[in-house]
Amino acid sequence: MRPSFLSVIAVGVLCLIAAGGCKKSLDTQAVGRWDGKLTYAADQQDDPMVKATAGITFALEILPDKTFKMVIATSPIEGSWDIAGDKINLHAKKFNGKSKDEVIKNAKAMLGKNFHEQDMEKMDKPVVLSLSGDGKTLTADEKGVLSSQRGPDGKLAFVKQPDAAK
Repeated sequence: MRPSFLSVIAVGVLCLIAAGGCKKSLDTQAVGRWDGKLTYAADQQDDPMVKATAGITFALEILPDKTFKMVIATSPIEGSWDIAGDKINLHAKKFNGKSKDEVIKNAKAMLGKNFHEQDMEKMDKPVVLSLSGDGKTLTADEKGVLSSQRGPDGKLAFVKQPDAAK
């Protein structure tokens, strides 16, 4: 007995649904621990700023409750995250446990005439990340608050760490 045309179509549709259902959502893929690193172009290696930032570690934890924690060297940043299209946006809310307003107030007091308001504008901009096709790398398309204020701006990429619970 030959299968009917509708049976073949139904099986094909079920296979497509099953295959699509196997792919993890961007939300699910984003959640976890990520280790980051800044890299610079070859012609920037002699820059004093590049040398000063060599070896700085970035540890990012994206949590299922739509919050994140990032530690740059020993400085924590906390905030929320969301998905916009195929991008993950990190919105920083606390810097070393302080709000943006507290950070600005302290910077003004410490720097006096050397304080530049434009340096603080990036605090409101999200870090925009792209996930690689294999789900193992996040690359910063726009570094927002992590952008260099002065000097070269390197490429920031994070590698997903294995889940310790597995």
